[in-house]
Amino acid sequence: MLSEGEGGAQDDVAARALFEKAAAQNHAGALERMGAFTQTGRGGPKDADAAKAYYERAAALGDESAKKALERIRCPYAIKDKRGNLVTTLCF
Repeated sequence: MLSEGEGGAQDDVAARALFEKAAAQNHAGALERMGAFTQTGRGGPKDADAAKAYYERAAALGDESAKKALERIRCPYAIKDKRGNLVTTLCF
């Protein structure tokens, strides 16, 4: 609720702190959210390596969003058609 501002003001710092506590207990969803927050610098420092590590831990626990995030990191460039539909990605 804090991360989306539902039921009150949005507070990325507080949301990140709560996600971090849950991630420390290996909650897959919290690990994925910590990856996203860390990747973008939301509510704290930006750190691509830490984000990848969070995503990897969440993916190992079966989190599908984390698996997709790892694929986006691996293949960061998307080729889309005129309608905005994904055609392919470029991987390095």
